[in-house]
Amino acid sequence: ETTEPFNSLSVGAREQVSVLTRIAFADLLASEGVAAPIILDDALVYSDNARFNDTLLALSLAAKRHQIIILTCHEDRYLKLGAPTIHLEECMESAATSVAASV
Repeated sequence: ETTEPFNSLSVGAREQVSVLTRIAFADLLASEGVAAPIILDDALVYSDNARFNDTLLALSLAAKRHQIIILTCHEDRYLKLGAPTIHLEECMESAATSVAASV
C-alpha cells in the first residue's frame, strides 16, 4: 500500500478523487436517511480522456442512487451519460419572458 499526499497528485487525479469523495459522502448521508444532490461545477476539466471516462462510469452508477447536477461549459463531454440537458441561458430567457408577460 502506498500513501500519496493529495497535493502530489496531478490535477486530473485530484479532480477524480474529489468527485469520488463527493459520491462517497452522498452515500454516507443516504445511509442516514438524508438525500443530498451531488453538484459538480466543471469538476473534470483537467482529467485526461481515460480518467474522464472512468469517472463518467462512476457518475453513471451514482446517478442510480443520487441526483447529480453537472454545471459545465463542456457539455459534449457529458452526452454519454444520456441525462437531460438544461441550458441556463434558456431558463433565464424563459423567466424574463414570463416576468414581462405578467407585467
